[in-house]
Amino acid sequence: MSSSAIQVRDLVVERGGRTVLNGVAFTVRAGAVTGLLGPSASGKTTLMRCIMGVQKVKRGQVTVLGRPAGTPALRSEVGYLAQSPSVYEDLTVEENVRHFAAIFGRSKRDAAAAIEDVELGSAGKQFVRTLSGRLRDWRKAAFDPVGWLLLTAIVAPWYGYALHRHGRAFVEGFFVKHNLQRFGGTLEGHSGSIVYYVVAAPLLLLPWTGILWPALRAAPADWRTGLTRYLWLWFGFVFVFFSASGTKLPHYVLYGLTPLFLLMALHRAEAGAAYAARLAAGLLLVLLPLLPWLVQRWALATTGAGTAYYAALGQHAMQAASWSFYSITGSTCAIGIAALCAPRWPAWQRLAIAAGLLTLSVEFAVAPWLGNVVSGPVKRAAQFVAKRPENVVQWNLNVPSFSVYRGKITESRAPRAGELTITRADRLPADAKVEVLFEEAGVMVALQVR
Repeated sequence: MSSSAIQVRDLVVERGGRTVLNGVAFTVRAGAVTGLLGPSASGKTTLMRCIMGVQKVKRGQVTVLGRPAGTPALRSEVGYLAQSPSVYEDLTVEENVRHFAAIFGRSKRDAAAAIEDVELGSAGKQFVRTLSGRLRDWRKAAFDPVGWLLLTAIVAPWYGYALHRHGRAFVEGFFVKHNLQRFGGTLEGHSGSIVYYVVAAPLLLLPWTGILWPALRAAPADWRTGLTRYLWLWFGFVFVFFSASGTKLPHYVLYGLTPLFLLMALHRAEAGAAYAARLAAGLLLVLLPLLPWLVQRWALATTGAGTAYYAALGQHAMQAASWSFYSITGSTCAIGIAALCAPRWPAWQRLAIAAGLLTLSVEFAVAPWLGNVVSGPVKRAAQFVAKRPENVVQWNLNVPSFSVYRGKITESRAPRAGELTITRADRLPADAKVEVLFEEAGVMVALQVR
C-alpha cells in the first residue's frame, strides 16, 4: 500500500470559463490529519470534488490510496461530508442513518451504534430539518438583542426627533408620501418603463461598464458560492424592487451597485474584461467634448409631447458650454486616450488613470455645464422675480433651486389674482388667465390676471 493517502500533480480545473485551480500539486501522507484553509471562492470545494473524482479536470492527476480518484473500488474506503450535508430533511435521524447503512450493506444494529457514537441517541426520532444548524444561526442573528439594540441606538434618535418636531406631518410626508406613494405611483413626473434601470445601471457604472458583461457571464458559477450568491441577491433585489416602483430616478439603483462593483472586481481578470473596460472608458472620453452638440441635436430632432420641456432646455446646450468646458473635456480626452493605449502600463493602471481623468472632467466641466442647461432658466427666472414686489408661487412645478436662487421659500399652489407664478410651458393650463412676463427654454413667469 502507498505511503501517501493523496497525491495531486499539476492539477488544472476550469469552471464557468474561469480557471479555479491552476497547477496545484501536493501530497498528503497516510495517517495524517490535514486541514485545507483558504478564502471564499479560492477553490477549496473544487479541490475536494477532484479528490472524490466527481469534478471534471482540464489537466493533471489525482491519486487516492494508490488509485485514480473516482475509481469505483474507492467508494467503500473514502468518506466525504459536503459543506451542506446530503441528508433527507423529511426523515428522522434514525431513518437517514439506516438508509445509508443499508447502501453499504450494514445492519440496523450498526446504524444504531453509529448514532450512539456521535451522541445523537436522544435525537434518533427527530426529523433532520429540526436539527438545522443554519436555522439556529438564522434565529440567533434575527433575534440577537445586541444587534437590535445597536439598530435602535442608530435609528431611534433621528426618528424620535423628527416625530417630536413635525408630528403627524413626518409620518405622512416621510413614510406615506416619500415611500408608499413613491413606490405605488409617479411623483413629480419621475416615471419610467420597466427597463429603466437596464439602461440607467450601465451608465452609472461608467467608466467600469466594460467589466459588467464578464461578471454577468460568470453569474451561474457565482451562484454556487455563498458570498457571490449573496452579492447577486443583494443587487437583484434592489434592481427588481425599484424597477417595479412607480417613481424612478437614476440614483435609486445606487443601493444595489456596491455588490455589483464587488462582483465586477472579482471577475476583472476574465478573458476580454480588460479590453472591454478600456473600450467603454475610451468611448466615454471621446463623447465628453461632443455632449453639447449631441444634446442640442437630440433637442432639435425630438417631437414627443412628453419630452417637449427637456427638448426646450436642450436647444441651448451648445450656448451653455463655455470655452473652459471644451478645454477641460478636450484635454481629458487626449490624455485619457493616450493613457489607455500605453502598451507598457498594466491594463488596470491605465483604466484607473482614465477613470480619474473622467471624474475630474465631470466635476469641473460636465456638471457645471449640465447645471447651466437644466437650472439656468430657473435661476434667471428667480433673478427676474426678485426685482418684483408681487408674491410668487410655484404652479404645477416643484423646483427647490428656485427658492435658493430667489432667497425665499416659495409655496407650491395655484396663483391668486395679482400673484406671480413660475411654471413650465407644457404644464400651464389652457384656460389659465395669466400674462406671461418671462419665458426661457420652457420655464415661464406669469402674472395671474384679476
